[in-house]
Amino acid sequence: MEATYLLGLGWIAGLLARIAPAGIPVAWLWPLFAAGVGVGLALRIQRRPRLALTWLVAGILSLVAWGYLGLRMPVTGPQDISLRASTEGTVIARILTDPQTARSGRVRFWAEVESWQQPDGQQDVATGRLYVTGDPSLVVETHPSQTVRLTGFLYAPQPARNPGGFDFQRFLAQQGSFAGLSVREMEVLDPGQFWGGWALRRRVRQSLVQALGAERGELLTSMVLGARAAELDFEVQDNFRRVGLAHVLAASGFHVSLLLGVVLAVVGRSGPRLQQISLLGILTFYMLLTGFSPPVVRAALMGAASAVLLVDPKLQGRIRLQPAGVLLAVAVLLLILNPNWIGNLSFQLSFMATLGLMVGIQPLQKRLDWLPPGLALPIAISLAAQVWTLPLQLYVFGSFSTYSLVANLLTLPLIIVLCTVGFGVCGVALLSPALGSLIAEPLGVLLTPLINWVAWIATWPGSLIYTGATSLPQCLLLYGALLALVYWPGWRNLLKEWGTAAVVGVVLGLPALWPQPLHLTALAAEGSPVLVVQTPEDAIVLNSGPDSVTEFDLVPFLRYQGIPQSRLQAIATSANPEMVEGWPRLLKAFPALTTFAAINSPRGASQVMGTGDSLVVRNGIQLQALTDNPLVLLLESPAGSQWLLLGDANTGVQATLLNQSLPNPENGLTALTGIWWSGDTLSRELLERLRPQSGIYSGRDPERIPSWFREQGYPVWAVAEQGAICWAESGDPRPCLSRS
Repeated sequence: MEATYLLGLGWIAGLLARIAPAGIPVAWLWPLFAAGVGVGLALRIQRRPRLALTWLVAGILSLVAWGYLGLRMPVTGPQDISLRASTEGTVIARILTDPQTARSGRVRFWAEVESWQQPDGQQDVATGRLYVTGDPSLVVETHPSQTVRLTGFLYAPQPARNPGGFDFQRFLAQQGSFAGLSVREMEVLDPGQFWGGWALRRRVRQSLVQALGAERGELLTSMVLGARAAELDFEVQDNFRRVGLAHVLAASGFHVSLLLGVVLAVVGRSGPRLQQISLLGILTFYMLLTGFSPPVVRAALMGAASAVLLVDPKLQGRIRLQPAGVLLAVAVLLLILNPNWIGNLSFQLSFMATLGLMVGIQPLQKRLDWLPPGLALPIAISLAAQVWTLPLQLYVFGSFSTYSLVANLLTLPLIIVLCTVGFGVCGVALLSPALGSLIAEPLGVLLTPLINWVAWIATWPGSLIYTGATSLPQCLLLYGALLALVYWPGWRNLLKEWGTAAVVGVVLGLPALWPQPLHLTALAAEGSPVLVVQTPEDAIVLNSGPDSVTEFDLVPFLRYQGIPQSRLQAIATSANPEMVEGWPRLLKAFPALTTFAAINSPRGASQVMGTGDSLVVRNGIQLQALTDNPLVLLLESPAGSQWLLLGDANTGVQATLLNQSLPNPENGLTALTGIWWSGDTLSRELLERLRPQSGIYSGRDPERIPSWFREQGYPVWAVAEQGAICWAESGDPRPCLSRS
């Protein structure tokens, strides 16, 4: 079994190396290095040549997996539709998925392209998977298998331009797509098939919504069949995620386990053969209903393996089921069939949660033996899943739900009853929607308190803590500590003395040993000047930009950095509506925000800054207002760094600055470290006077960057080209995100 584990882990390690972040050099060598260490330990210390051979084979397997994923990764073909991006035209395509409403209110679905028609009427062969969005009125009665004519604008997806922002390009690539289509006209050419998993899901959903209303009906549909089958209100979804109950809304191992329990309760007294056929049949049907999502497929395969062995006494005597081994075998099998799932976050979270349940419930139950058995088991289940998914959550989201355990304990009885009865209601609704609606009506008595409890817990102070995203080494160290805790007795004994919490605290606190005293980030904000100034204790935001930038870039960035509410301050340098459009949203996301503004400031600013005013933050860093309306600020640090934060100040304001006591290298003063601006024109006279050693341009047109920087050999960066630009006191400005 040890050899099986090593070989399976070698395969997974090779796949992970292929999708490693760009900053990790020669990632494919790391699994080989680990295998080499294993070989050395097996030969020199353990004296086990066969184990050394297994380590060697695992290393070779990792290299094979690395190459295999490279071969299976989606790439653009010679006729891929993405090659025609940035043009208007018409696509003939077959719809692949149920249309769903996005947060923007537009409807989205996936389609397989068959041909492309240009505005002049010329039709070309085209292939590829297309991400389609459009107005809800365009997709009435639309369903998978239809062939449609879609007219609109074809575009290439953009990568994340700010740290913590949504990487649309990567999202599409994981689905095998490299282009999106914004539709303005749609025509059905072929009605397609009127049966399939999508039709069954719609039948169930309509039955539940008719009985329970939109909110409660969509919630029960999501709880039973997963998010693909429902149109659940985004506020309800956010509340469930905020309190750590996201797994309830996505069909996963939790639902498969409940389903197996229901089936066994019904057919438990029949013969082993009938039990096995019933279990396998129900699992296959459930995968069809949920659209064969990776978490359900993984859970169903593992459940099938477990069920076949558990219900057959003959097999129980001959085969010893190792749950962790079955999980690893299922994972490897799935990753052979589709290696691209290794980068699927839901697949990763599902795998880690299941592993946590397998190895964590029993030891946690022993430590909770002082509690009543009916309470100890639910706590152990919830804690095991949370602990084993926490490192991954911190790495990807930089946050965790504070009251997840409380929320799970309070709602677990309701959730179990609703899901268990919901499975039966779904079966009835498939046969008779009217009868299914009749049976589902009483469930509203349970759904209403569930929605209210979750919304109430989500309002508790600090219900979601933003720690800032952890690094990959931190994530690996945390998982290494958890694996050692389970499989290495010596490590378990050490943790008994020092405590797991201390180890976690040390790993997460490592970056604090190397704090950056001053850090600037100019966000890509659709041409608006949005700047974040960070110190180890404080953060200051200059402007909010448009509302869309605040929602999708600024707020995610602040949370990604783990900036606490009490340490955040904001300054509006201008009353220009475009600059402060997102101000209310920023105040809503950070209610404890301390705000400052120029004269004629946006509504909600608590203090006004005028010429000569200074804002002093901890560590001796100071922001001095040189002009007002708009505010031009001079940022100074004790280490000698000085930045002129010019924003969108026009040439008239720049001329005013020339008459002030600014840093002037010719007079023996320290040269200006850098200048940040977004206006269309930057005075050459001002540059000659200040001689900034670097520049960051937040405007829309990089062509307007003065040639002075190039002539002097000083670095200058434009967010319109490179995305968000970061500067730390120890170096020059650079793009925050790698584009390699």
